[in-house]
Amino acid sequence: MTLLRATSLFMLLIGGGCSSTPTAGNSEKVKAVIYPIWVTMDVVHGYGKWINEVYLPGAGVIGNVMWEPTVNSDGTVALVGEANAFFGTMEERRDVMLKSKKDYVWTQEDIELPSEVAREIVSLAEENRRLASQRLVVATSLVSTLGLGAGGGRHPLPPDDD
Repeated sequence: MTLLRATSLFMLLIGGGCSSTPTAGNSEKVKAVIYPIWVTMDVVHGYGKWINEVYLPGAGVIGNVMWEPTVNSDGTVALVGEANAFFGTMEERRDVMLKSKKDYVWTQEDIELPSEVAREIVSLAEENRRLASQRLVVATSLVSTLGLGAGGGRHPLPPDDD
């Protein structure tokens, strides 16, 4: 789906039209919900972190920013944020999280986002959906044409180190 189609779809989902483009003087807002959520990073060891997520109920899209340390060329460490966006519901995310964080009392806040920010989140979710689909297409092609299965296929792999 193109960015224009994703934007148009988003505007239809939130009940707006595409007749005006948000500008600095245009204060169009989109209803959203922000909430803290535990994200498991390592299922085996139970490692994770708390982050904030934003749910766009009209579009059925969730967005967040994951902060990871990186080492700069001068040797200093900086935190770099990477945005994630995907289709789903806040309720699904909450229910899964509360299975591992049974004592946590769920909190959330209704907010409004600038429509341009909301469109960027939806666009990223659309792009992630397209990339996931394309990854499956390429994986299927590589497995069928070269036999690149889990065991190595056409070109056998050495045993994994334990």
